[in-house]
Amino acid sequence: MTPTEVERIKLTANAIDRASTATLNAGVILPLAGLSLLPGRISLVDVLATAYIWGTVALALHLAARRLLRSLDP
Repeated sequence: MTPTEVERIKLTANAIDRASTATLNAGVILPLAGLSLLPGRISLVDVLATAYIWGTVALALHLAARRLLRSLDP
């Protein structure tokens, strides 16, 4: 594998991992913060269900990035 291919794989894995961080932020952290700011407008059950789903998506993206980087091992 050439150094260029290695760097492309690293960049792709980093992009996927950044997407997982953004997903975690948008789908878990922000709704939980919104629950504390607007307690009457948002249901706790809805926020927790949404956080679970988006947390799972973020974990899947992170694991995909790790798997991609694992392909660099000799």
